[in-house]
Amino acid sequence: MASDFFDLATENALQQFLVEHPNNRRISLAEKEKVIGWLTNAAQACSPDEFSRRNYARKTFTWEKDTQQLFTTAKNKDGCARLVVTCDQIVQTVRSVHQNNGHAGWDATWRDVKASYYGILRADVIFLLKRCRVCAHDPRKRPKGQPSRSPDPQFNSELTGYILNPNNIAFGYEGQSDTAGYFPNPNDIAFEYEGQSDAAV
Repeated sequence: MASDFFDLATENALQQFLVEHPNNRRISLAEKEKVIGWLTNAAQACSPDEFSRRNYARKTFTWEKDTQQLFTTAKNKDGCARLVVTCDQIVQTVRSVHQNNGHAGWDATWRDVKASYYGILRADVIFLLKRCRVCAHDPRKRPKGQPSRSPDPQFNSELTGYILNPNNIAFGYEGQSDTAGYFPNPNDIAFEYEGQSDAAV
């Protein structure tokens, strides 16, 4: 399915990544429940540290009782509150955004995520998009400067045979035709002949 461009291995790898790279801007499910409790007065602060955190939470978040959703009170540049996403929802959130924007690149997807959601880092988005199985097969979806995959094997074979034809090489080298510029430079010829790809490095 088109929505399965993040496989289970990627989801598990992200969870490990979150453990190895903790950040206070991410919110666990337990932390979200505590914030909701502070906002609804269902939970009391039990220490000076929690008292301080509760005050911060009340200034930063708002609880929508009707929709049962937690939002940030801080507005983004468009004046919209952002939905709070817990760590266990990062994959499905990035998946939805990335699919809706047509598998746009890292910057575009991060911009869309940041505009509507809180609790997801740019590093999380990049971690997932580097493993997107759709983008991996479409060079247009990669950041500028990132190596592309090898050409199609059949095309590669046909091009190699054409280049290795003595008549073609001599013809291009002697410059006897206005199509001589079509032939690749020597480095490109070696690249195609050896069947190497800079993506394999």
